[in-house]
Amino acid sequence: MGRRSDIDWESIERDYRIGQLSLRQIAAKHEVAVSSIVKKQKAEGWSRDLSEQVRVQTKAELIRLAAEKARENATKSVQSDAESVQAAAHTNVEIISAHRRDIQTEADRTRKIAEKIDNLMGSAVLPKDVALLASTHESLVRSRARLIGLEREAYGIGEAEPPPDDDNQIDLGRAAELRAKIRGS
Repeated sequence: MGRRSDIDWESIERDYRIGQLSLRQIAAKHEVAVSSIVKKQKAEGWSRDLSEQVRVQTKAELIRLAAEKARENATKSVQSDAESVQAAAHTNVEIISAHRRDIQTEADRTRKIAEKIDNLMGSAVLPKDVALLASTHESLVRSRARLIGLEREAYGIGEAEPPPDDDNQIDLGRAAELRAKIRGS
């Protein structure tokens, strides 16, 4: 295979000196063998002397963008109170709507888990399986209690009430049945 005359060595040297691309990346970009670039680099004494200038320029550009954003924010801060209230209300609506969607997703998930527990209760024979179902059901009841409080808060129905910590304050329904089944009653 003969020498290629269409190789743009100036572009290759520029990419090499800037230092952002590896030799393999430069070779792929310009469709040249890595060994050819290494030979040329050694023959002509190329160095990656522009990489520090690139870093300095990058930092300067980041500082310029930050200053520009600060000026932009300062301009925005002179908005009227009505615009500020409107913007805050809009943000709150987005957040509350997202919370409502999340709560609904978790409520749906809880219902699916409850259905699975119902299906498994009929087939649980071993005490350890029944105990596991009872424990799972207890966790499910606690999750539902938390979700109800969160949902009430998200919909403005009332303040969220912390879920009770005491088992006696939560209607554990089926959990009591499962405990009885474990004891063999």
